[in-house]
Amino acid sequence: MFKRDRFRESALLGSRRPLSKRVKLFLAIAPVCIVALIVIKIHLSLVGYYLSRVAWSSENFLVQAAYATASIYDATVIAVNSLRASVENKDVPVNSTLPTVQLHIEPSSLDKMLAASPSQKKSKYYPAQLMYPDGTWRPIQYRLRGRNIWHWQAKKPSLRLKLKKKYPIDMQRHINLVNPEDRPMIGNFFGEKLAAKFGVLTHKTRFVRLFINGEAKGVYHWKTREDESLLIAKKRMAGPFFAGDDLSYRWKASQFKISGDTKFLKKFNPMEQLIGAMYAPLDAGRYKKMWAILSKEKYAAWVAVNHLVGSIHTDFNHNNLFYFDPSAGLLEPVVSDMLGHGASLYPLYKYRIWQDFRPDPSVPLNERLYPLLDAALRDPTFYHLRNKLLYDALIGFGSASRQIEDLKKVFGNIDRDVFADLHKTSGQNTFVGDYPIPYSNAQYRSAKNDVFTWIREREKFLLDKLEASRFSVFYKYEASSGLIYFLVEVDGHSSVIFDPIALKTKVFSDRNFDGQASSPEKKSVLLYPGVKDFVGKNWNIHTYGEGRHIVPSPQKYLFAAIADGDADRIVKNLEGAFRHALTEKNIPIKVKRVDNLSRNGNVDLKSGVHAWQLDRQPSGKLSLGPGSVELTRNLIVSSKQSLTINPGTDIRLGENISIISHGRVEILGQPGNEVRFMRKDPNIAWGGLALVGVRARNSIIKHAQFDGGGKPLHKKIQFSGMVSAHGANGLSVTDTKFSSNILSDDTLHIVNGRVNLKDLSFRNCFGDCIDFDYVTGNLDGLKIENAGNDGIDFMNSEVKVSKFDIDGAGDKGVSAGENSSISLENGEIKNTEIGIAVKDASKVKTEGLRLIKNQIGIDLYVKHKLYGYPGRVFIAKTEFGANEVNVRSEAGANLFVRGQSLPSKMTGDGLVKLVAADGAK
Repeated sequence: MFKRDRFRESALLGSRRPLSKRVKLFLAIAPVCIVALIVIKIHLSLVGYYLSRVAWSSENFLVQAAYATASIYDATVIAVNSLRASVENKDVPVNSTLPTVQLHIEPSSLDKMLAASPSQKKSKYYPAQLMYPDGTWRPIQYRLRGRNIWHWQAKKPSLRLKLKKKYPIDMQRHINLVNPEDRPMIGNFFGEKLAAKFGVLTHKTRFVRLFINGEAKGVYHWKTREDESLLIAKKRMAGPFFAGDDLSYRWKASQFKISGDTKFLKKFNPMEQLIGAMYAPLDAGRYKKMWAILSKEKYAAWVAVNHLVGSIHTDFNHNNLFYFDPSAGLLEPVVSDMLGHGASLYPLYKYRIWQDFRPDPSVPLNERLYPLLDAALRDPTFYHLRNKLLYDALIGFGSASRQIEDLKKVFGNIDRDVFADLHKTSGQNTFVGDYPIPYSNAQYRSAKNDVFTWIREREKFLLDKLEASRFSVFYKYEASSGLIYFLVEVDGHSSVIFDPIALKTKVFSDRNFDGQASSPEKKSVLLYPGVKDFVGKNWNIHTYGEGRHIVPSPQKYLFAAIADGDADRIVKNLEGAFRHALTEKNIPIKVKRVDNLSRNGNVDLKSGVHAWQLDRQPSGKLSLGPGSVELTRNLIVSSKQSLTINPGTDIRLGENISIISHGRVEILGQPGNEVRFMRKDPNIAWGGLALVGVRARNSIIKHAQFDGGGKPLHKKIQFSGMVSAHGANGLSVTDTKFSSNILSDDTLHIVNGRVNLKDLSFRNCFGDCIDFDYVTGNLDGLKIENAGNDGIDFMNSEVKVSKFDIDGAGDKGVSAGENSSISLENGEIKNTEIGIAVKDASKVKTEGLRLIKNQIGIDLYVKHKLYGYPGRVFIAKTEFGANEVNVRSEAGANLFVRGQSLPSKMTGDGLVKLVAADGAK
């Protein structure tokens, strides 16, 4: 990032002699009055155009007068605020806590863009110069960004900078400089910080201050664009983005703009699948399809954080952004332009006149309904998951006290520059629509206090809604069967936990909806509320829309218990058998006896589906072996299942047959009694073993052999290894052999996770033997023979490799790329094209290594210019022998040698330096 004050701010800004308050007031008022008149004239001309089309077309004098009065009101607000802002303005600080961005442009270029029609304002980039962190001016291109007048202000425009490929900054080639849209300037920035804590994909945003041609333009948000740099910053695999900013009321996949890595779309379009599921009939099948293409957990978290910050900016028409993760085969929402913490919740147009100008904290749950949210909320399991994530945040990292504490630090960092920002404006809903309104430092201070108040009131509002529970229990004793039937009705936002053990008798449920209550219940049961459509006017004013919303409604659950002639005891126990699903507190209830209890009344499908109709995927434990097990069809393990493969099991797999597990896997071979994966037909390769997702975490593979596979073939998930682990954190693999895979790029491929690998051997790998993408962990004990491509390939990973032997690689023995940090200890690399490749800002430490008979021992270079420089290598106790070249390094690379002499046979322009024994860190 930019170094603070690198451009010598003191020289640029100059020293300013203090002026008296009267002189400052006089100097300020004169130009401000002129500016105010110009602003009023411009504003009235805009309003006049509107009135000529609308108000003056009416013959009603009162309508004309009302519009004229409204125009004068808005113009007066602009003028008064402009005057206040000028009088209260502070000097631009010479030494700032914010990074400074210096931009030189041809003034006429900005004028041309501002004067162009809305469709042409962003059509062309213009040349400019940007000061880089090293103090060097370099040529770039720039243009306006944004879609409306807010971002196209002459004094403070939002910009997109396009940097040259070989000169990125923070691994970004496209940089957005965005004019903050709310008075406290944190409506997007702070919401993104909270979203990241929810695990939601979001932009990387920071505060900077911008100078254009030496003129201070004020405080901006520096943020990523939805492209490769965003995914790298968030350690996600390359995939496409889908942006919906001009959607019809009924969505179509063709309306989404696609960007990013789109090669996977040749197989299928995930947005088409999602939209197809959204509009499918309202039954269990809809949600089976929906959650097979959209991450239920990520979307629930996205909805929860939007509720937490009170964002209503996403609707059916715009601000819908999704990323497709090819390693998971799922779409997930991306937080973008939240306008949270009250930014969009100030009083609207006429209400500003008599209401306090403060944001409304009581925007309800399920506000701003749009097609995807409408569909998702009718799944009661999603509704509960959203509530659970929101409640956990409210009592944890998203509590009012934590938010206020964090925000005070943010304000402490930006205050001085905000006070000096002459051009700060906030978007407000005026009589002619949303419009940028200037505001003063006093109004900024007031807005900060209003945010703190809003956070406290929002917390109280949400907790009141989530903690309130409404449910009833009705029962009837049937002496003829000895059973007591009871019907539970759950209403309100939150679910209820029913503990059948508390009844101290056998309990059954009517999960088949046949009135028999024949399914045994031995564990706690989560009972969800229902939902229904609500049509009416008494809804929050900020939600707009057609007046149709989703609200809670009663959902019914039928149970039966064996009474053994003692119905009173069962009723008494029922009163202590229910807990609030969020607070975990017991719920005191009264059980009501009825003469008529409909056994067929527990399915109420007014607007949603019953929870017991959903989530019927297989559950339980699967076990294979010992002995020979033949698979002729793919074995798919659900997230509610686990798979154990016992010692002494031979898994014989047919052509392209795979095991794909979304649950935990334990392959429990023993010394001399291994688990072996092999071909059913010696001449035809099987597929692969894949562990996918968080519920496959902590899987174990020990004393196993994998031979002759390819890779799993999956329509939505992109697998590249004979054995693959995607997002399965905590994987442990020990004493395992891999050999003779075909076609797959990798023999073992691990994506996004922490691993512990010990005593592995690889032979005759088709491509890379091991590929690590965004991985942390240890690899202790490794033997590689004859890698078709790389022995080990690292991308953005942090791994320690020790006690290893790599003999023969078609390309690199070890490839450390994309900002990896790798430690190599006590190993040997021989007979490769490149022993160790260090690329793209990576760091490698070697100690106790032998690099023998390689074309190049260590090679430092840039492959992806986004990373800026080759990398660094620290070597100690490292032996070079019989290599054609020991070290080759490009300019910008660093090789530090500790405790030994410099290697011979070095070439290139990189820096090579001897350091003291404790100098390599």
